[in-house]
Amino acid sequence: DLTQGAGAVTSFVQSSDGTVWVGRDSGIEVRDSTSAKVLKQLQHDPARPDGLAANEVTTLLRAQDGWLWIAGFGVGLQRHDPGNTAILLRNPQSEPQDALAKPDVRGLLQLSNGDIWAATHTAGIGVLSSDLRSKGAFALPGAGNRQAPMQVGAMAQMPDGSVWVAGAGALHRVSEKGQLLSRLALEAGTVHRLVAGSDGRLWVCTQDGLLQVPPDGRSVSPVHLQGGSKLKGDAFTVAQGPDQALWVGTSQGIFRIPAQSHEMVSVAAEPGGELGTPVVIGLLWDRADRLWVDTAVSGLHKLESW
Repeated sequence: DLTQGAGAVTSFVQSSDGTVWVGRDSGIEVRDSTSAKVLKQLQHDPARPDGLAANEVTTLLRAQDGWLWIAGFGVGLQRHDPGNTAILLRNPQSEPQDALAKPDVRGLLQLSNGDIWAATHTAGIGVLSSDLRSKGAFALPGAGNRQAPMQVGAMAQMPDGSVWVAGAGALHRVSEKGQLLSRLALEAGTVHRLVAGSDGRLWVCTQDGLLQVPPDGRSVSPVHLQGGSKLKGDAFTVAQGPDQALWVGTSQGIFRIPAQSHEMVSVAAEPGGELGTPVVIGLLWDRADRLWVDTAVSGLHKLESW
């Protein structure tokens, strides 16, 4: 059990220098990956134009070049080079109708070609080059009103280069250029996260459990617990471990899906090593094969052994 910081954890990522950046709704913590000690805290300071633009961070992304991208409510898009202390702010687009005209970014995804997709709340997806230059934007139709852009809940790129985008009531598969390839209706509730599996499967974390889409992309089906029963509650996140097994964070604790399996197996803790709450909303495997666990109430934890 790690020292609990202030504010809910929204995302975390390991930087190229080995530190773990923890995004919260109150700023960012930078932690040592071994001891988990907080090395510094980043919060908005009007006197520091080279600092965090706002405190409510929603997404952290480590890009292919090692730079960290930061997004959130009022944060817009910022980029940090681990080699120095400044955080570069990307100014909003000047055109009011542009997808990135407002500093409100809900999700980030870097494609294999280096482009960054920035999902906004109401204006579709903005496409940026790795040096922050705008390359355009596109929107997918919203449910029940084809004139309004779909509010993007999550994004993931598959091994074949296509990208799945989740919104209310549907999964859209698009090309790297934003062209719609296919669509799957989705009866489950809110999509928390999409994760591309190394075997070509898409894992869909929803408020109604974990779903999977096979490599052909033609269907979506629930992932059951060992024995065939259904998970009751949310599946929040999925992370692939060093043994290729998938670890699933849910409202009922942590589960594993062994490699080549299609069922979730509960992960039980030894007496005294239990989580402070069973609600697990974030998982991160660091480069030393340590599992970081974010819980909804009792803060951050690390798996000591397995």
